[in-house]
Amino acid sequence: MFLLLLGCTDPAPSHSVALLDFAGETPKNVVVWSIDTLRRDLVGRYAATDDTPFLDGFLASSVVMDDHASCGNWTVASFVCLYTGASALDLGFEPDSGDPAVPDMPPLLDTWPVAFRAQGYDTALVSANPFVSAKKDWPLGAGYQEVWLEANVRGELLVDQALAMGEDLSSPSLLQVHFMDTHEPYEAPEEFQEPAPEITYDLSDPTEIQRLEQDWINLDAQEQADIQDALAAGHRGEIRYLDHQLERLWQGLEDQGALADTLILVVSDHGQQHLERARWSHGNHLHQEETGAIAAIWAQNLSPASWSGLTVHQDVAATLNALYGLGLESVTGLPLGEADATRPRMQQYYRNHLSETTAVPRQSLETEEWRLSYAWDGVQRLHHRQEDPAELTDQLELADPQVLVDLWDQLQPQVDRLQETLLPHHTPEGSGP
Repeated sequence: MFLLLLGCTDPAPSHSVALLDFAGETPKNVVVWSIDTLRRDLVGRYAATDDTPFLDGFLASSVVMDDHASCGNWTVASFVCLYTGASALDLGFEPDSGDPAVPDMPPLLDTWPVAFRAQGYDTALVSANPFVSAKKDWPLGAGYQEVWLEANVRGELLVDQALAMGEDLSSPSLLQVHFMDTHEPYEAPEEFQEPAPEITYDLSDPTEIQRLEQDWINLDAQEQADIQDALAAGHRGEIRYLDHQLERLWQGLEDQGALADTLILVVSDHGQQHLERARWSHGNHLHQEETGAIAAIWAQNLSPASWSGLTVHQDVAATLNALYGLGLESVTGLPLGEADATRPRMQQYYRNHLSETTAVPRQSLETEEWRLSYAWDGVQRLHHRQEDPAELTDQLELADPQVLVDLWDQLQPQVDRLQETLLPHHTPEGSGP
């Protein structure tokens, strides 16, 4: 793996990024481990559990973005930000909104896989999600010469395929592996499962999911707790299985001699709701369980570090763009360590999902202390991120009124911008303190 590539365009010289302290040159090759639907708050580093010994060790030896989040709460919106360094709003569309009046994602985007390929990189993608794959008029797999897609397959098959494809890549190269194991349904192999309460709802059936969500408010506290415990246990089983597969992939790359001149990026696209807000899955609300994510960069010659400032997927693309001189023109994120400590984090969601009803646009603003979430039907919620990391206690009527005024001063321009740019046919209700 990573033999000399003859006759290709020389890659652009690397550049410095504030928090990435390499002993020597920036690694030529890039490997990306992207993880679908991973709850950040169940990863060992953040949950103080022993479910992810490999990943925890990997993060401890990496430069970690320890307060990282997606720009959205489902895969396509998240990958737009991750690949381009800009939000869909920045780019003038909303992917798969279900609203014919709203511009949809264009067939071409300026992404780092495309930019790496333009620099002469050998590029390969191994994916278990059709949203992250190469197909006609679909920009989220563009730039990859070789694409292996098998929807929803286990990580074991992805690792085997990635290692086989990696052996044929020449240096410089980009290899991305996109895992789906932590996405529902939770069906980890038996050795990774744990005892959990039995529940009477079949969450592989959309009709049963709707029934559960409708029933939720009327279930007694013990039944609610049992259901949430069962969901968390199922997710942890998948996380344990994923951790094992990441270790297999690491070991395989090491056995191939592929780690010496390679940068590894690990990132999750979004999280998962376990009925914290009476909804199952993701693509529902903009709170920590759905928007929280992990992100870290590793290389053998990179000094480990932890960055506690707020980061978002756009910053990952901005970091790669700066590090490898990729020339992405739409980037609004900032390279790791360059964002002002007071910069807020913005998120939005507008999409019909498993419903024939009119979608309600949602927006969220996060600061170091607060999250203000706003739905255009007038519902506002305020949570203290440090005192209430699960975001379960609404402080809207309890906090100092000036807090809400200050937050709305930052969020209101984004509400206005979304309406003016994409949603002039919608009226935001109750916006403002």
